[in-house]
Amino acid sequence: MKLEFPREDIPDHLVEPHYKMVMDMHMHYDKMHSRQEFTYIKYAGFFILAFLGFMLMEGKGLIGDYLIAVVCTGFGVLFASVMTTLFISSEIDWKRSIYEKEGKVLEERYPSIINFNYFKMISKLNPSRYRATLFLRLTPSIFVGILTIWSAVMLSMKTSLNLAITIGVASSFVLFATMGFLARKIKKCQLTYGLEKR
Repeated sequence: MKLEFPREDIPDHLVEPHYKMVMDMHMHYDKMHSRQEFTYIKYAGFFILAFLGFMLMEGKGLIGDYLIAVVCTGFGVLFASVMTTLFISSEIDWKRSIYEKEGKVLEERYPSIINFNYFKMISKLNPSRYRATLFLRLTPSIFVGILTIWSAVMLSMKTSLNLAITIGVASSFVLFATMGFLARKIKKCQLTYGLEKR
């Protein structure tokens, strides 16, 4: 799918309504973006509650080893976080950046009609918004990942120290490689204005 900006001039009487529509759509996706960021905190909160719940259940004899449950829950939460980042948040980021690009084009093309530089102001904030997005999306996942890896290492130490070291090193590598990949994906969707859909 390819989104094209209007190449021909828009009639003067339609410029302001079109600009308002673009601004409204950008604000809509901006609100969706803010709501979506809270999802990652909820994932981490669910994991913490599950972690504590499994510890209590083991203490009361309801489950055999809480570490197994923590590892399974941690992998589930991490998988959900990665899929949400790749398929939901990225789509929202991409659409928001497309409307931002179109708004800037309108502001540059029709300065005598549009005397409000909303999109130019927004674009100046992009680097700080990108850093905030990285923090809000990746920090909860890293937290969950570290606790999951710790649980897996503690669990495997009951079998073998070598197995525990192997799991710890391999899992840490996979976790941070995945976070690096997600950081690049977020940057591509937020800071690059490609017209081609990913």
